[in-house]
Amino acid sequence: MKGIDINMSAYMSELAALAHPVSAHVMSAEMHNQGINSLALISARRTMEAADLLAHMSACHIYVLCQAVEIETLCASLLPVVQSSWYRANSNTWKDRVLAIVDAVMSPVNEFVATHNPDCSVSTIMAFKKHFQSVASNTAEEMFYLGPTISPAEVVTQLGGGTAQIYTWVRSKLNIPMNCGLQDDPLYNAQKGLPTRGKRSIGSSVSMVYESLLKGELMDAILEGWVQD
Repeated sequence: MKGIDINMSAYMSELAALAHPVSAHVMSAEMHNQGINSLALISARRTMEAADLLAHMSACHIYVLCQAVEIETLCASLLPVVQSSWYRANSNTWKDRVLAIVDAVMSPVNEFVATHNPDCSVSTIMAFKKHFQSVASNTAEEMFYLGPTISPAEVVTQLGGGTAQIYTWVRSKLNIPMNCGLQDDPLYNAQKGLPTRGKRSIGSSVSMVYESLLKGELMDAILEGWVQD
């Protein structure tokens, strides 16, 4: 998602440039007897460019949000007993978050062992920690790779009415799946000699959302959902 973050910064910079006042560039006509007192044409053109930039930014934002709600739904179903530790480490990758969970679990385990089995060796405790970390990592890996086990229908149950409309449109109508990293990148698969059929880059997926925004299809779906509600 770093590429999208870079794109959003570029779009914002371009949008800020369009917001720069044009009064300093007003030209006069007829031997300076008449100034151009209407900048409607410039305003219309700048507005059109700004609207296009906002469509690009909205497409990026919607794509990232769809990815985010799926990851959060996955998190809610993974190791409920250590949910608090999982969320506290949400700034890290899932592998680092598993380590945080293991550390959080081992604290009460050590206390329990010290109280009820003081003769337990350190090597036994470390073996348990290693086994628990392996089980937690394997469970997380099965859920995140080679693709998420969660279905869009399950994610929708975690969303509000308006958000669900956008998510359903992106995942079902546009057929844009959750991105699972390098394994979904067509260039990476081509370089590794892996199948590229059905693989789509993040940029291509965002472009599909952008085109849907320009055509008004996404807004029609949202408005239709509001009318039904």
